[in-house]
Amino acid sequence: MYFPRLAGAAAVIAMAVAMCSTAKATLTTYSDRTMFLAALPGAAESESFEDEAIDVALGPRIITTSTSGIEFTGSGSATFGVNDLVAGGRGPTDGTQYLQVGFIATSSVRFQFTTPLLAFGIDVVDKNVNDLDGIVDDMTENGAVSPGGEGNVQFWGVIASADMAFTEVGFAGLGPSVPGDTFALDNALFVTVPESCSLALLSVGGLVLLGAQRRQKRLSRV
Repeated sequence: MYFPRLAGAAAVIAMAVAMCSTAKATLTTYSDRTMFLAALPGAAESESFEDEAIDVALGPRIITTSTSGIEFTGSGSATFGVNDLVAGGRGPTDGTQYLQVGFIATSSVRFQFTTPLLAFGIDVVDKNVNDLDGIVDDMTENGAVSPGGEGNVQFWGVIASADMAFTEVGFAGLGPSVPGDTFALDNALFVTVPESCSLALLSVGGLVLLGAQRRQKRLSRV
């Protein structure tokens, strides 16, 4: 038996699913902030560490900001934490504070989010000349960041399709490391997966269920 209304509702569901998904899984990296901003899939939130307490210490640990948890792993002689000291070519790119990260040997830093992201971008300022690998969840973008000489700023960003959304992003030292090499990370932008898609699908599903129930009641009275 064919039910035109149910078929029409099914078509609406299919359209909603298509709008909230992509045909091809993609993960695109950017080294130009302007191009990254132009390609953002939605409104971005920001983190410049301006509201965080100055807290630089040695060794691995996790700090929590207003937007994410940030985990630092690696050498116990490497520094990590929010700082406002401008020295040796290291300093903020927005405001007066930044995240200081010492990349020695196998050090890494990961921003951890509770809500999946579609995009993340950040400025990287190098004190010396070491390079960094980018990390997106369990994937590595080899040689992603190469800021160059002291004080040089490089932007690194990544934009994912909906089915490639991620909850962790960061950097790992790309050896051989330079003793005492310290980076400043600042002016981060990120876009979370919008709730509109899931809410739209729930709403459409509810309407379809309601319509089916009403039709069943009418048929039962016949």
